Amino acid sequence: MISTGEQVADLFGVAGKGVAITGGGSGIGQALGMAFAAGGARVALLDVNQKNLDESLALYARNGQAASGVRCDVTDPAGVARDFAEADGKLWRLDVLVNC
Repeated sequence: MISTGEQVADLFGVAGKGVAITGGGSGIGQALGMAFAAGGARVALLDVNQKNLDESLALYARNGQAASGVRCDVTDPAGVARDFAEADGKLWRLDVLVNC
């Protein structure tokens, strides 16, 4: 079982990588994002629910982890293109996409 950021970094080589996670404001997406961040990845959380994003970003900050948040409705194709461009700009580049 993977339980630490170091294990994530060692297993997947995520240190310095840009990771975008849809559904990252809660649940599995939030937990995966925290694991990637603990492993040294630059994380952008995308979620349709702004309140969930804000709460997740506050949780990351309390844990000493950095992440950025982008409100994104994946059912809106034009919005997805715009929102992913914004996330990509915050990450410098996108290496990993997780869809939750």
